[in-house]
Amino acid sequence: MGGDFDHRRHSRAKAYVISGGERLTPNIYCALVGHPGTGKTRCVKRSRRYYMEIDEPHLAPTSMSASSMIDAMSKNKRSVMMPDDGPFEYNSMYITADELSAFMKSYDEEAVGTMSEYYDPQPYRQTRRTGDLNIKIKSPQLNLIVGTTPSNLLHYMPEIAWEQGFTSRFIMVFSDERTVGDDFAAVDTSLSADLIHDLNLSAAWWVSSKSPPSTETQSTSGVNW
Repeated sequence: MGGDFDHRRHSRAKAYVISGGERLTPNIYCALVGHPGTGKTRCVKRSRRYYMEIDEPHLAPTSMSASSMIDAMSKNKRSVMMPDDGPFEYNSMYITADELSAFMKSYDEEAVGTMSEYYDPQPYRQTRRTGDLNIKIKSPQLNLIVGTTPSNLLHYMPEIAWEQGFTSRFIMVFSDERTVGDDFAAVDTSLSADLIHDLNLSAAWWVSSKSPPSTETQSTSGVNW
């Protein structure tokens, strides 16, 4: 799960779909939901380990408010040369949190609103009259994977949140499978060299699509995705 998540989000802004005449780059908000002892933390940690193996990882702080999220995003700027469009500037950040409450102590409407705004990578700007604050983010890209329990999710999210766009942007994966084993047994925790190779290889892909990949995919590097 963690490796597949990394593979999909590592395309950064080099893979995009043209929808409604606009360029949409991949953003994934994923929550692993399960009871204690189902392996959520291990999945998140393994995903983080894989991500740190790629070139120029932009790992976000674990705990953030709306303001610190904006500050961190503005600092993670990248500029790439698109084959057809020339230089393209964007900001990319990856959040990994073992527990939802570790990422956001309580439901923060301002932070949730910021994440909802980032999901569709339109230009973001924040200004304040005091302190001459003027932050411009041309194309933000945020990816998130967190773990949580069903009870914590229900306690954490207010009822009104389930009727807003933020939750519709989340992919929630639930599992109640428990693996009972020897906690002291030797376990191979090494990462897959093949998957690390694929993750770094995907950084060289330039993929665009004007329709779902299954029907029409254009790739300047000859890779169908």
